Amino acid sequence: MAPLACDRQRHRKYSIRSRPGNVSEGGALRDRGRVEGGAPVGIGRGSDRGGAGGHREVRAGKEIREMLRWASAWRHPHRGLGPSSPSFSRVPVAPSSSQGGTEPRSVKGVRCKFVLRPSPSSPTQIAPLPPLGPALSQGASPAGSDPSPTLAPPARPVPLSYRLLDGEATRPPLVFLHGLFGCKTNFNSIAKALAQQTGRRVLTVDARNHGDSPHSPDMSYEAMSQDLQDLLPQLGLVPCVLIGHSMGGRTAMLLALQRPELVERLIAVDISPVESPSSLNFPNYVAAMRAIDIPDESSLSSARKLVDEKLSCVIQSISMRQFLLTNLVEADGRFVWRVNLDALAQHLDKILNFPPRRETYSGPSLFLLGGNSQFVLPSHHPEIRRLFPRAQMQTVPNASHWVHSDCPQDFVAAVRDFLA
Repeated sequence: MAPLACDRQRHRKYSIRSRPGNVSEGGALRDRGRVEGGAPVGIGRGSDRGGAGGHREVRAGKEIREMLRWASAWRHPHRGLGPSSPSFSRVPVAPSSSQGGTEPRSVKGVRCKFVLRPSPSSPTQIAPLPPLGPALSQGASPAGSDPSPTLAPPARPVPLSYRLLDGEATRPPLVFLHGLFGCKTNFNSIAKALAQQTGRRVLTVDARNHGDSPHSPDMSYEAMSQDLQDLLPQLGLVPCVLIGHSMGGRTAMLLALQRPELVERLIAVDISPVESPSSLNFPNYVAAMRAIDIPDESSLSSARKLVDEKLSCVIQSISMRQFLLTNLVEADGRFVWRVNLDALAQHLDKILNFPPRRETYSGPSLFLLGGNSQFVLPSHHPEIRRLFPRAQMQTVPNASHWVHSDCPQDFVAAVRDFLA
């Protein structure tokens, strides 16, 4: 009985309790233990029976105590995990059925694996993760991505100078847009004739930087279209029949493409949405006009004579020089150019080229051409029909670029036929 009592005392001293059902008869270990925080858990306990089973439990208890002393001595700092370099301990842990990982190592009969745990002596600090790429400023797009198209803000409209002839309000009014260097008075006789013959309201307008309209540093077709989008609804003249010559014709085209609900039909006079070689002389005209210095206290006749002489060195056409001279006006005792030459010189490339467009205008369109003009060539027709599928081409014989001035009766007849 003494050996049995001794074994039981040693058993009570060294055995470690575990969950029920982990011990087989005779005290053999069935479950793999797990050590957490330095305390062994789940090591099988011996049977109440004496004999060899009790001795095996004593030996297991000694091995566990040795393992714990070995694990406690195995603590060491782990560097490189953050700016504070906290101390970590390496603790042997036996895997459970829910844990994956590598095959555990065996330490003196106990199967275990190693995991990193923070040491109780140092607080856990986690270093922030570095960015995955270079920092992006607000609104920037990552490299290689397709940036969203940036739409330019609409131009600020200016209050245009205009003249409105009264007529029937039940029919779409006629709106005339002049060309480069022109003004609303270019259509005075045409507007009166059409107002009388058609009974419609007729509006003539000065474009920005022309005639009596305000000057603006912005000179583009988008800006001129925006001016009309602001003016026409205010006057109650929508939808309307847009009739534009040269630069005014391109403004009318753009407005019809942008806002087709404002345009009942379109007439473009000797101009197309394609750049024409005939317009390449306009930069020379602007440069010659800017270079002229008219002395103060000059009379109107002497000022016009001086300007005509200066322009004749660049412009051979007498009619063209006379047309440009309509912009010479008196202001504060001296003669100046009414047209804003500085804005034209800065943005002339925008005026000589039509802005690229994808949309189309499906309303009736008439392209009225001068028989002696080279502003609209046969090679322009495909682009005209792409943007204006219902476009009609009509030529006025013996007319130059200024169709309405050279052949006013033919011009009026063509407009009336198109309105019928």
